[in-house]
Amino acid sequence: MRKNYGCTHFIVGRDHAGVGSFYHPFAAQEIFDELEDLGITPMFFRSFFYCKKCGSIANDKICPHPNELHIDFSGSNMRDVLVSGQRPSADSMRPEVADVILTYENPFVE
Repeated sequence: MRKNYGCTHFIVGRDHAGVGSFYHPFAAQEIFDELEDLGITPMFFRSFFYCKKCGSIANDKICPHPNELHIDFSGSNMRDVLVSGQRPSADSMRPEVADVILTYENPFVE
């Protein structure tokens, strides 16, 4: 569907399916090993975190610093904060992104 709308890449994150513990966290990424060329390039990200040394949100593909400098955050907790009408801290979500999400009455499918 994304390809039909002109996308050239597809980001697949950790626990992309998001159905509790039914699938393991990287199952959505591993399924691409079994597929032929779809005409769209999958991009895999393991997890995001705030890096104290980088001073920004990063992932293991771009941040060379050790885990003790990383602050992990939970997508579920972030959704809860947004649903309550609050903006997550700037070290877990860019304020301009949070502001766009907060313009929607119900931004997440339940």
